[in-house]
Amino acid sequence: MDTSELNFFVNEIGPELGMASTDIRLIAASILNALFGLIGILSVIFIIYGGFVWMTAGGNQELVKKAQRTLQAGLIGIIIVLSSYSLAKFALDAVLRTTGTIY
Repeated sequence: MDTSELNFFVNEIGPELGMASTDIRLIAASILNALFGLIGILSVIFIIYGGFVWMTAGGNQELVKKAQRTLQAGLIGIIIVLSSYSLAKFALDAVLRTTGTIY
């Protein structure tokens, strides 16, 4: 099956059969972007929570240590999200560029 037959099948016949007309690579990219965004938001929430606990600790060293651990976890989460996002974006862009898909 050559490319023109495949494009005809996906674009013309596929929707009638209930197939998605969106490319699976674009769906994967959208899912990854949403996942990275969610994890990033959770990391920021951890940082805000850690700062709140630290500010309301009132000199209690146990609460200060808990807040510091929470802030560290949030910062590590942000670092992991940013590095994995950049790696995944690079890989997806390379795949989409070589396959000729516009993203």
